[in-house]
Amino acid sequence: MNGRKNVVEVLIFKKEVEADPRFNVIGEVSLEDTDMLDHIGEGIDVKLIPI
Repeated sequence: MNGRKNVVEVLIFKKEVEADPRFNVIGEVSLEDTDMLDHIGEGIDVKLIPI
């Protein structure tokens, strides 16, 4: 390998949005965890863990 990391872009919307065929929904944030979204900003590394 040439030292490059695999990069995947994931968008996290902080409010309800209309369905858009350009995007696939891969999950939702539970209501009890929505306050954590305030700590996530552009360029912040986040690890998503399936539950």
